[in-house]
This record gives sequence, C-alpha cells and structure tokens, in this order.
Amino acid sequence: KIFILVFGSSDFAVRLPACLYGTLAIVVLYDLVKRLADRDTALLSALLLAISPMAIAFSQETRMYSLFFLLSLISLNVTFRYLNNISLKNACLLGIVNGLLLLTHYFGFIVVGSEMLGLVIWRLKCKQFKRIYYEAACAGISLSIFAPWLPFLLRQIQHSGGEIWYGLESNLYFFKVIFSRFSSDTGRDDFWFYLFGVLFVLGGWRAWKEKNNKLLVLADGLLITLLGLFVISAFKKIVTPRNLIFMLPVYIMIIAYALRWLSGKTKVTTIITGFIFVLLLAWPIYRYYYLPRPDYKPDWKRSAAYIFNNINPDEKVFVPDRLTRFSLAYYLDSEKDYNVASISNLPQQMVHVIESGEVLALKKTGKKNWVVIPPTIIGKSREERENYNRQLPAPSKKYESQGKPLAIYQLNGEK
Repeated sequence: KIFILVFGSSDFAVRLPACLYGTLAIVVLYDLVKRLADRDTALLSALLLAISPMAIAFSQETRMYSLFFLLSLISLNVTFRYLNNISLKNACLLGIVNGLLLLTHYFGFIVVGSEMLGLVIWRLKCKQFKRIYYEAACAGISLSIFAPWLPFLLRQIQHSGGEIWYGLESNLYFFKVIFSRFSSDTGRDDFWFYLFGVLFVLGGWRAWKEKNNKLLVLADGLLITLLGLFVISAFKKIVTPRNLIFMLPVYIMIIAYALRWLSGKTKVTTIITGFIFVLLLAWPIYRYYYLPRPDYKPDWKRSAAYIFNNINPDEKVFVPDRLTRFSLAYYLDSEKDYNVASISNLPQQMVHVIESGEVLALKKTGKKNWVVIPPTIIGKSREERENYNRQLPAPSKKYESQGKPLAIYQLNGEK
C-alpha cells in the first residue's frame, strides 16, 4: 500500500515491491551459501537464482510469494548466524524475522517449525541447556507478532475447509510437479527437470562425502519436508508448488555445490561444466519462449484496451467465469464493484458472466455484444469450453502469452 501511495497504481508500481524482494533474495542467498560452503558455490547459487524461471516469475507478480521467499532466506541466514553467535540479541532478531514470515504465508510455519526443531535437537546433542530460554524467547516473539492475525486464520479455515481446490494429491505426480516447477517452472518432465535432478543428487552425495553437515541437513530437510507434505496431501489438499517456493534456494544451492565440484575436477569435467553453464544461460530463454506456465496469466490489459477502443456505450461484455470477469473488469470497468467471490450481473455493470447455453440466446437479441474466452475457464471442463467455441464466430482478436490465447469475439447482433 505504501508503494501504491507513493508511486501510484500503475503496473510498474504494484509489481515493484515483488521485484525488489526477488532481487534482494539473490544477495541474501549469496551471503548464506558463502557461510555454509565457499565463495565459488555462493556465486554459482546467486547466478542460478538470478536466472531461475520460478524466482523470476514470482518476482513480477503482485502477490506475497517473493516476500515469502525472501523472508524464508533471511530466516535461514539468521538461524545460522545465531548458531555461530548464540546471544539474546540474535534470538530476538530471529524471532522478529520469523514473526514477519508467519504473517506473510501460512507455510512459514513449516520454516519456523523446522528451525525450532533443529535448534532443540542441536541443544540436546551438544547438551547445552543453560540458555535454552533464548529459543523460547525467539518462539514467543514470533507467535506474539502472529497473534493478531489468529482470528482471521480461524475464520479462513472455517470458510474454506482448509483445502485448496487445485492442491496436489498424494501420488507420484506430486513430486514430478514440484521438481518440474523448481527446474523450469512448468508442470512437465523436460530436459531441465532431469538435468537439475541429476545435479541435485550429485550435490547431496558430495555434501555427504565431504561431510558438509550444514548443506546435508538442508538437503535432507527439503526431502523430509516434501515427504511429510506428501502424506498430509492424502488427507488435505493444501500443497501447491508456489507454496513451496521457500524450498527453491535449498534446491539451487545443492545444485551449485555439484557444479562447483565438477568444475574443479579435471579438464574433461571443466568442459562438461562449461557446457552445462551454456545450457543454464539458455534455460530462462527456453522457458519463457517455448514453455507455457502452469498458472498461466492471460493478457487482460491489452484485451481490455482493445475492447475499450472498439465498444459502444450500449454494448456489454460477456465472460464464462467470475475470475475472468473480475480480471477483465480491473482494466476495463474498475470503478464498478466486481466481487470475485460472487456473481451479480447488475444492469449498470459492463462485464457479465454467461453460461455456454446462453450464447445462442445472446446472438438472437439483435444487439452487438462482446464475448471473451480465456484458455482456462475456472470450474468448467474442456467439453464445456468447446461448447462456448462452437457457438461463437471466429474471434476478432487474440492475445497470446506463452502459447495460450485469450480470444475476443464480437457478436454482430443478427436475429
């Protein structure tokens, strides 16, 4: 809100915070990996994060994910700082960061819970119980910061059932989707999926061989957390790849550890590593130009501009679902009250939701109207979508993003 008040509500202004968070995350990751491994691995990790399609994508969106990603990294960084210098000051700092993390995303509880469990295990292993109240103070500060939001959490659970309708189910597809998103930010097992998978296994193996316990703990923590969420998904569909973006830096730093090891072995491995770097630099280009994103974002802005420049005052716009209605109206008719949670086709509104069976009746009214069909219609099957298309003429305009069209149809009003 502060950015909007200062810079306005343009696309640049509302996306700027996410971009800043994503950029700062590169610096934080470098500092973290430099502490856990070495400078070369830190530089490689920073490079991989800078060209990561998933990190780039969420650093452009006006949502909480880039901040969640950044705070998770800062929390992990402060945790290791705390282990190197145990003091009440560092414990309080960690508590504040974790409190902000919990307010950013509910999956922050996974990050905070894992860190607290790790600190308790470390205390038990080292038999250092004299200052365990430091961890208690850290947890207390975090929960105190989150406490004002607790009533809203309970209300959301009550109304949503605690599930996400598009959440992953507990089958092998669960792991495929998550690691595909981490590698190329798609839902498919492409070349990068296998390349990154091999490098991740190799990096974990080298951390074990070289007894880099800190990196090994992070790699094991990532896999154990995924297994735990896999089990939970059998009962509640709460996991989506974007909710697990806090795991992306761990995935990247293990891969960077493997690349650093390969580059220092022999001339052959150095050449292989150089070839891999060429592939990695082509990675985001390939991703954005040739692969559609699973949570594809239609080009609402240009579509709305096209309609606005061609529509007459007495014409209406009809769409197949309320999300399309809400998104299109943001750019087309923003002063009207369009609630994404409900459908209320009021006469004074420009954008209305229509069922596929009503298209024929709309064509027979004798009035000119517009119909906008996105590639994915929320709550509708592919058959229902095709039913819309069968009743409509050829689109007057299409706007494609990542290979998927947002089609605009103009009905001539023929009786």
